[in-house]
Amino acid sequence: IQLTSEQDFVMISTILTKLNNQLPDATISIDNVALECNSRRIMVDYTVYNLDSTNPLMAEVPIAIYADGNLIEQTLTVPPIPIGGSYSDTIFLTIPDEIPNDFTLKFVVDDTGNGTGIVTELDETNNEFSVSISMLVSPEFNLLDKILACNEGLKKGTFDFSHYEEIVKVDPDHVVHFFNSREEAQANQNPIPNTNHYVASSTPKEIFVRIEDENCYSITSFLLDTKNCPPTVYNAVTANDDGWNDFFFIRGLRDIFVNFKLSIYNRWGTLVWTGNNNTENWYGQATKGIQIGGNNLPDGTYYYVLDLNDPDYKTPLTGYVYLTR
Repeated sequence: IQLTSEQDFVMISTILTKLNNQLPDATISIDNVALECNSRRIMVDYTVYNLDSTNPLMAEVPIAIYADGNLIEQTLTVPPIPIGGSYSDTIFLTIPDEIPNDFTLKFVVDDTGNGTGIVTELDETNNEFSVSISMLVSPEFNLLDKILACNEGLKKGTFDFSHYEEIVKVDPDHVVHFFNSREEAQANQNPIPNTNHYVASSTPKEIFVRIEDENCYSITSFLLDTKNCPPTVYNAVTANDDGWNDFFFIRGLRDIFVNFKLSIYNRWGTLVWTGNNNTENWYGQATKGIQIGGNNLPDGTYYYVLDLNDPDYKTPLTGYVYLTR
């Protein structure tokens, strides 16, 4: 271009100014951030705008995403954005472990990942948007010990773990529920209502605990188990078929000490009856000695030797039983 007069200079300046003003102006906003409990994966809704512009914004403009200044992801706009228009999208991000739980999330439009862009804009200083993020972290909790109850037969037991609701808490404002499975605890479905009288039909049984704060939850567990408690001997037998004390009853014996052996002797030390977990109770009849054959034994005092065959009870239990009809 050859300029021959001052008027030619003014004309060329006007043309260049006009051309320079035919430009887009890309801006961006973070519209929503969805967090998951105890997860580094987040979902972000965002919008790219071309509002204060005099030209459409081209397609496939790069977007760089930073966490505390560290580039963690890149994406692109899809369609061209007209003057005054916008483009919204959603992206899933995995926040690296080295990023702290509290950080600044920044989206920059027209950024190839190193701070440079590919679009000439009316304003090159309004391309970023930042929000503060606090990840949802599981609340802390106290570990819970195993609970033991007496074996009620075939490893069945009745338990009270209602006090664990307070013991497991680190913060008194936490909310605690108990569940029969990890899946129910995670879904927060079917909590156990009777924690002060919980019957486990078989043990060991794992109970799962969900501890909640206002944003997140943790899951822990503890075990219920049974032990063979000492049996209780009722040493009076009235074998008269009236439904009361008709046989030699020992509470906490059958289906608990499954290998027990019970022997009954008369006052002279003669063995008159033996039984185990597979035989009937003693109804005051003789199956051993001189009165064998199911004969009724006479009233009187008899003596028992109960061998539990259990490692916790190595010495047989002995005592007397009084038989009357």
